[in-house]
Amino acid sequence: DFFPAPSRQPGRDSDKGLTIDDTQFAVELNGIFHMWDASLYGAYIFDDFAYFDVAATGIPPRFERKHARIKMVGGAGNIAWGNWLFIAEAAFFDDLRFSNTSGKEYSRLDGLIGLEYSGFQNTTIAVDIANQHIFDYDNILKDEPDRQRQDLIQSAVRLTRTFMNDTLTFTFLANTFGATGDQGAFQRFTLE
Repeated sequence: DFFPAPSRQPGRDSDKGLTIDDTQFAVELNGIFHMWDASLYGAYIFDDFAYFDVAATGIPPRFERKHARIKMVGGAGNIAWGNWLFIAEAAFFDDLRFSNTSGKEYSRLDGLIGLEYSGFQNTTIAVDIANQHIFDYDNILKDEPDRQRQDLIQSAVRLTRTFMNDTLTFTFLANTFGATGDQGAFQRFTLE
């Protein structure tokens, strides 16, 4: 929706129509047990974030937006203990591609730990901390248009409270990027 460069944004990869090569696959296996649950995930999908690749050489070269075919495996688990819920998630992504390092593929590990407390009447408080780590990181990925960091730390605090017999729900969400908020932050209040 917004492209800050002074030139026109490159076009998308050429349309081939629906083929088996364009099909995305994902699988999920869940287990729900007494006081805990676990999930395993696998996917072979296209990356939502496009990268720019040279479509034709010349002066200037013509670029094209492409979406890398990536693989993902991961797992998640929750343990309930009284009014507490402990959360852990991890996912490994392979074959990620970026514009600034043409032809090179990367791997990334995403991890999250969280804690939720529901011991107050009609109130839930949750805290989550997540990190995305890119392996074999190249400093050129910091530049435009990729703007990738080797580690992207994100933390979130959520407070939810219901009123009037669960008719009205108030939610406050504070999301911080970077260990100290140096990469941005936002807060959101909602009434439903």
